[in-house]
Amino acid sequence: MRFAFIGTWLPRLLGLVCFGAVGWGVIGAQTTSVLMDAGEEAVRSYFRHLEIATAGMAVLFLVIVIFRRAYARPLADLLKPDPKAVIAEPSPIWFLTFLVSRQQRAARVVRYGGVKADWVAILLGTVVLFCFVASLFVPLLFGYVVPRAWFVPVLLGLPVFPLSIITAFSHRLRFPIFVLLTLVFGLFAILAPSYHDVRIWPDKVQNSNARQVKLEEALSRWERLNCDPNRSSNADCAKHPVIVALAGGASRASFLGATVLGDILDTTRGNPAFHDFGAQTFAISGVSGGSVGAAMIRSALADASGDGAAPCKSTDALWYGFKGGGAFSRFSVQPVQQNSWKACLQSLTAGDFLSPAILGLAFRDPWSGFAGIAKAFGSDSDDRAALLERAFEIRYATLLSVPTSLASRIGIMVGSDPELSNRRGLARPLGYVGAEARWLPLLLLNATSVDTGRRVIASDLSPIYTDSANEQRRVFPESYDLFEELPAHDIPLSSAATLSARFPVISPYGAVPSDDPKRPTERVVDGGYFENDGVTTALELARAIRQLRPAMEPIILHVTNDPVQRAGDNTSVGNMPARKELRPTPRLSRWYESLTTPVTALIGTRSGHAAQAVEAARAAKGIKYVRFQVFDQTPHAPQAAGSGCHLQDQTVDDAPATAPIDDVSMSWWLSGAVQEYLDRQLCHRSNKEAWASLSGWLKNAN
Repeated sequence: MRFAFIGTWLPRLLGLVCFGAVGWGVIGAQTTSVLMDAGEEAVRSYFRHLEIATAGMAVLFLVIVIFRRAYARPLADLLKPDPKAVIAEPSPIWFLTFLVSRQQRAARVVRYGGVKADWVAILLGTVVLFCFVASLFVPLLFGYVVPRAWFVPVLLGLPVFPLSIITAFSHRLRFPIFVLLTLVFGLFAILAPSYHDVRIWPDKVQNSNARQVKLEEALSRWERLNCDPNRSSNADCAKHPVIVALAGGASRASFLGATVLGDILDTTRGNPAFHDFGAQTFAISGVSGGSVGAAMIRSALADASGDGAAPCKSTDALWYGFKGGGAFSRFSVQPVQQNSWKACLQSLTAGDFLSPAILGLAFRDPWSGFAGIAKAFGSDSDDRAALLERAFEIRYATLLSVPTSLASRIGIMVGSDPELSNRRGLARPLGYVGAEARWLPLLLLNATSVDTGRRVIASDLSPIYTDSANEQRRVFPESYDLFEELPAHDIPLSSAATLSARFPVISPYGAVPSDDPKRPTERVVDGGYFENDGVTTALELARAIRQLRPAMEPIILHVTNDPVQRAGDNTSVGNMPARKELRPTPRLSRWYESLTTPVTALIGTRSGHAAQAVEAARAAKGIKYVRFQVFDQTPHAPQAAGSGCHLQDQTVDDAPATAPIDDVSMSWWLSGAVQEYLDRQLCHRSNKEAWASLSGWLKNAN
């Protein structure tokens, strides 16, 4: 019994570590909420309740494992009748004979003194099996019903039951069944080479020329829709085409982009002092989460009412501005301010898109080999990227409808995709903007080619234009156009946006299908691998516009969401000199850096390429540049600000409300505290100065 103490307490401590991890996460979330100065007192008391509950469950766990012998018969006694028994039972599937045989139940009553524990075990196994099946076949619904706080025990606990049975059989047969199953799954995966294909419509395009507009034609149409026929009333109506660059960063990027652009739309739309920002925006260049935000913003502009009002009709508790509470508030919906673009766009981007992706990763994609076999018989199965796309579509469709019952909201999550089949909402096809009666910004959604490292751009804009010397040029040199790789089929807008947002683990690579199902035309990953801000693409478009329209002075509106300490030069009118030499900040070396530095360097190149593109934009002749960004401290919120911060508010409080924060959460779901933190960046002096410059360029000359 030399190691009895270690053998007894090591498993107990390992079990306790799970509670410690949960408690650490709760404390970290509470600390971050305090640093952000975000969240109401009810939210902060919720953290305290979670801490108490976690500590209480940890104590209960210790009591159970320490004093279990006081209420449970020793395992050795249970095994005496059958020395070959596994997991205290004669067979790993004892529950099957228990359920079908009355004699077996009677024998267990004699042997164990009752069968209550057996029924409890079967009930638990049934619940686990039900959760597993729901996660596999209806992950969108399961992710909506199960709270995110339960995901860790659900994800870690669901495999325990089947793995226990497999392990028991392996011990009984003395054969590595788990290894065999792994090899079988790997073999079946070979039979599913198209499992990660990008979603497209199978029908071939009737008129592919209508999908993309030539740059010259787009500029002429943009001028015509922004100006009076004689231009006598406003000579500057077509001087400043705005090109928005939305940096990557999952939901953090899309929410901040929605916040900034929504607030500017609220200020300019219907205001005779300004040109309408939606009409002045010529294009939106997005990367990763910025592409998702761009797709939602453009779709909302397309679905706006005739008077230009925001299209949202409802919102829910996932948006920080939701009015209401209670344990089940996440199932509640309420009308949203229909006169607020910021509230609408924030609500659209505040959805829980993380849960379906995680469930797809854990329970759907490991069965990809069987999905390949099912596809051969005409049954399709969405991978985790497609589940993410459907989550975007469902969020958009739900909030553009009047508040409906819980049953109707659940119905859209089960079965076929009605948005895709009807080509509406976020499932409308990319392109075809020339048919709209009003101007809609062109989309430039940036992804990265796996094979070459070049950009793959999904765009409404034709990649070729004819310059003043009558020579054909590429708008975006050294890049691929998605429709050149996909000439015969349309792609849903949600799929095109997700093609740009395939960062590691959460999303797989996307295969652009070809005529040969085993050889995709292109394999595509997150656009941030090339450059994380979309400024390179925005700058190339601005230069092409200057080539065709020298009198125009494009504005690159850059929205970036990585927290910074200082504002820097957030505006430029072109021809700006290079900034002073930048020196890296001294830092301590860590013992593990020999392993992590290659990955760290790869991640760092994303912002490094973006910084180089920003400097080029600032120095470009005739191109204006303005940046809105996130800072590492929270500005004070204005008093009695029911709708958050606004760029046009004149009051500025330079004293930060919080201590510096190192990082802001980035995933496909944002807590209310993070949403409020991002909204309050509009109160920062630097962002108000950026608005002052932009508003001067957008002002009506009348």
